[in-house]
Amino acid sequence: AGVAGSLRVGFTSTSDVPALGRLVAAFQARHPDCQMVLHEVDTWNPYRPLRLGDIDVLVNWLAVDEPDLSAGPAISLHDRVLVVARSHRLASRSSVLIEDLAAEQVAQPPPSYPAALYDAILPPHTPSGRPIARTQAIRSISETAAHVAHGRTVHITAAGVPVFSREDVTFLPVQDLTPIPLGLIWKTSHHSAKIRALADTARALKPLRVTYPPASAGTGRARRARR
Repeated sequence: AGVAGSLRVGFTSTSDVPALGRLVAAFQARHPDCQMVLHEVDTWNPYRPLRLGDIDVLVNWLAVDEPDLSAGPAISLHDRVLVVARSHRLASRSSVLIEDLAAEQVAQPPPSYPAALYDAILPPHTPSGRPIARTQAIRSISETAAHVAHGRTVHITAAGVPVFSREDVTFLPVQDLTPIPLGLIWKTSHHSAKIRALADTARALKPLRVTYPPASAGTGRARRARR
């Protein structure tokens, strides 16, 4: 009942991953009378379209600390990887720890980017309390990737994020960060039958596990999923 019409779902340049396509297909199969309409939103101000009512649901990383927003089910779980230039001092390592970043510089996002989300993606301090220097102001995610490729910064991201798939960088698993979930977010006061139906569809799907190296790299290289 009430699951008809259209449902506007936002995504960012970092959350347009296979799990989103799988969710769309599953929802349309369950609710053929409700058309899911996808909208790309500003990576650096992802919650604004929810608050303005331009979208109904956002697919983004589930590190939400906003009193007016609700975090729903995850649709995928992504390993954490450090992206560095191929010439970087860490590039020959097989993995890294957060403590290794105390000697590095990382990007400083625009003020519009949710602080809790960025802290979850890239911690401001190492476990011993040493600061991780956020010194390079950036204006886009592509600019972040360019700074990394030129050796000016390093960056922690989620395995499988397409914008960092380039030949001049390399990826290093981060041993002491747990996988980050990607899932549904909506404005609490705008909850509806259609949003509930989408969340129910997401819960019925086992979250995709995105590992690094990817499973397609062969069983000899693929890492075991964390339990």
